[in-house]
Amino acid sequence: MRGDISRRTFDPTKHYDSVRLQQGRVQLDADSNEQVDITSHRIEAEARDLIGLCGAPMVDAGFEVSD
Repeated sequence: MRGDISRRTFDPTKHYDSVRLQQGRVQLDADSNEQVDITSHRIEAEARDLIGLCGAPMVDAGFEVSD
C-alpha cells in the first residue's frame, strides 16, 4: 500500500522512548509516525527478549521433552 508520508525519522540507535508535543508548534504526521515506530520497535524487542529468537508455539511445537 502506498501512502503520502512526509519522512521517516525513527532511529533505534537513539534509544528514544516517546515523542512529546510542544505547545504552539505544528504537529506533523512524521511525529505521530515516529511514535508508532517507537512503540512497534519496543514491542518487538520485548517479545524477542522474552521469547527468544527460536521460540515455538505451545500447541504443536514439533516435539516435547518429558520425564
